[in-house]
Amino acid sequence: MLERAGKALELGVVLNGDGRIATALSALGDGRHLDAHYSDNKVVPVRVGHADKARDLALLVPANAEHKLGLKAARESAPAMHAPLGSFVSAGGKAAPGPTVTPTGPSAFNGNDGKPYHEAIAFTAPLAPASSGSPLVDANGEVVAIVTRACQKTPGGACAPALVGTPVGVVRDFLRSAPKTAALPTPSLGFQVTPEDTGTARGLRVTLVGRPAAVLGLRAGNDARTADVIVALDGVPVTTLESYEHALEDHAVGDVVDLLVLGSGRYRHVTAVVSAASHAN
Repeated sequence: MLERAGKALELGVVLNGDGRIATALSALGDGRHLDAHYSDNKVVPVRVGHADKARDLALLVPANAEHKLGLKAARESAPAMHAPLGSFVSAGGKAAPGPTVTPTGPSAFNGNDGKPYHEAIAFTAPLAPASSGSPLVDANGEVVAIVTRACQKTPGGACAPALVGTPVGVVRDFLRSAPKTAALPTPSLGFQVTPEDTGTARGLRVTLVGRPAAVLGLRAGNDARTADVIVALDGVPVTTLESYEHALEDHAVGDVVDLLVLGSGRYRHVTAVVSAASHAN
């Protein structure tokens, strides 16, 4: 569920294995102060990383990479375009199963730029307003389209707003055009590490210190006699690079974390603030 100040706006689709969220642009207003409310009840700030007003698509970038499990896109949407599809709706501030909908294939729609939108999918009955941003899934549970807004031509020449299905092929093209700035932030604490066994403790020796870490008084070096060793992050032991990265990726930029550090034969706690990694980190 996508929210602003705790108020539900619409649904979003987590890109499986990626962590970013695809949804409809029109329900996001000015795109500011947005949160993603996940099924585990965690709420994470998100920003609009990429948008296509004509196709009513938005790519949202969460502040951390904790939630990467999402729905798989169908390889091709065409085979399912005349078969019933499952939908979801916003109900009580949460995502819930919606009605089964039956496509009629592409129809006479215009995009929000007034130009013909030939790929837009129509349905035998109007889609529920609460399904904006919903994935439409086939019998295999794969996403074949996302519910967005378009403009339906009328006999009098006017154009009425309508919910349509935007096929995964269009969504893929949209994602390919996303700028590099639409990437998930890589959390960093401003230093580099390597596995170290001091004989009394296992952890990660600090090998390089950037400006943020230098302020914390962390020491880098070629061995445990001259360098600090990170033993735990927020109470979780970190003995490999993988365990350290896993513990860190659950945090958003700006989070405060506690490091248990071994240096000069003594343990101490160091409070650090998570920042976005630069290419140097």
